[in-house]
Amino acid sequence: MVLGFKISQLMIVFITASLMPRCRSTACAPATVMSGLLSQINTLKQNSLPVYKQGTTAMVKMNITNLPSFVQLPSPEHSLKSSVDASLCGRPGMPIEVSLRGSNSALWHGLLAVSKYSYGTSTIQLLDANYSAAFGERTKCPNRNLQFCTHGTGPGDPRFISPETTGITYMLYNDNACLGDLGDQLNLRVFLRRVRPSLGPAIMLNTLLNQNGQSERMRRCEKNWAPFSIGQKLFVSYQLLPTHRVYELNETDGTSICVANSHTRTNAPEGMRGGTNAVAWRNAMIAVAHVTSYTKQGKFYRSIFYIFESKLPFNIVGVSLPFKLTQMQVEFPTTLSRTSQGFQIFYGCSDSTSHMISVTDDAVMALFHNNESSFFHKKAHKTHPLLSS
Repeated sequence: MVLGFKISQLMIVFITASLMPRCRSTACAPATVMSGLLSQINTLKQNSLPVYKQGTTAMVKMNITNLPSFVQLPSPEHSLKSSVDASLCGRPGMPIEVSLRGSNSALWHGLLAVSKYSYGTSTIQLLDANYSAAFGERTKCPNRNLQFCTHGTGPGDPRFISPETTGITYMLYNDNACLGDLGDQLNLRVFLRRVRPSLGPAIMLNTLLNQNGQSERMRRCEKNWAPFSIGQKLFVSYQLLPTHRVYELNETDGTSICVANSHTRTNAPEGMRGGTNAVAWRNAMIAVAHVTSYTKQGKFYRSIFYIFESKLPFNIVGVSLPFKLTQMQVEFPTTLSRTSQGFQIFYGCSDSTSHMISVTDDAVMALFHNNESSFFHKKAHKTHPLLSS
């Protein structure tokens, strides 16, 4: 597997090795185990991938010599650390190309959003070829009770979306707002903001309408919305399980109307939630989600590719093997972009730093073909046309 190492000159100015502590651990040293990846995948046996339970965490037992190394789950599980350790934010055989101090940041075609936390306040710093900007402040509401997902510290978890032929790029991100009947409850909401060709106003997505146009009740904690575009229309995957619930976004008034709520037609793992944006791939759309499970050490996050049809009702028709991007308990994929050879994945590590790696089309395909639960398993009776070209 050949991994790309090219970064734009803009990124080189902003991102240097000096931003991160020098890695002195074998956990992040480049390895040569990927050189025979394709021949190894061809010899992979179906029965070498039984799924089993270890405690309360769904794990995957794999043939270590025959799988891409980033798929192999760290073992033993209890060796994973929850404290910040930059040397554990990658995987052997998967060289990190970009490292940033900043939690769950995002990179999209030269546009960078760095999410930072300092002195009790979160900010998002935007860096583009035409401008740079920063925004974010604490939100203080009279009623802060019963709120488990936010402390009002400011914006975070940026993601990007670029509708075709418009020349416009939007950023989705989480931020706080004082809402409720009295406007006194601390809530977490998703915001939409134009970031290319210029910085526009922040639009709070605070109105959900069902397929009949009736208003839906929103949760106090709204997050993990995964954006994508079809043509010039903006959409978000609001939930992935048990149904793929998709809303079309109105970028002017913040209204989101449900356009699809189809049953997820694959054995996706419990706890699969939105992660990156989705991009076009093989006549379909592909994105990276995160899978949350729980261990004695706390939350344990894995990443997973999923595929859905690029037309209504946007059926999810395939999931990959779950994999780890890091050797930490918490990882969070934020941005997925296409390259000539495959994909670049930008992800956060332990809610502290952000990194980017590249994976090839062949490696991603192997994750689908070797997942016994996937609709696209290589032993399936027929190959779905979405993956045949």
